[in-house]
Amino acid sequence: FNADTNQLYASGGTRPVIERFAYDPAKEDAPLSLLTPIVLDTSKVKQPYLTGIVLNNTGDRLYIGAAHNQVLWVVDPITGTLLSSIALNGVPYQSAFPRDGKTLYVSLWDRRQIGIIDVATGTLTQNLTTGSHPNDIVISPDGNRLFVANANDNSLSVIDLKTLRVSETVVTTLYPKSPEGSTPNALSLSPDGR
Repeated sequence: FNADTNQLYASGGTRPVIERFAYDPAKEDAPLSLLTPIVLDTSKVKQPYLTGIVLNNTGDRLYIGAAHNQVLWVVDPITGTLLSSIALNGVPYQSAFPRDGKTLYVSLWDRRQIGIIDVATGTLTQNLTTGSHPNDIVISPDGNRLFVANANDNSLSVIDLKTLRVSETVVTTLYPKSPEGSTPNALSLSPDGR
């Protein structure tokens, strides 16, 4: 969601498009209206299977996961131009920016890892180990912790972003030795981060 333009972006899945919606909070019954989608250049975007999408902190770049290509595509949200791609060596699921916008964290669904990307150079600089099938991720409001949902481990990994280590594992089952099956796949934090 881009709060400056009141637009919501959604990846198109198997279609090479980024859906765009206008948001108008004054329209209580239907606050979203469909806009013309961003159509990605299919001469460059092959076998799209678009996953998580995130807007950078300045609102001028979309980072879009491409599962089959194991890359993040960087797209200009105004022109729809594909600016670059970032190789990941893993299947991207979701990405998140801390407040400074200099680093991008991306969950690598098939690797039990979080990739760390240097935004200035557009390169993957490090991988952090998590539980199995890391998917949704969210950064705490204070910017100190990254929470990772691990679908195959019935757990959440909590990464200390100062030390870049897992500081805690939260079990998502009713009791500690439950079989797999809670499969956490979405996260949300309260505004105060508590």
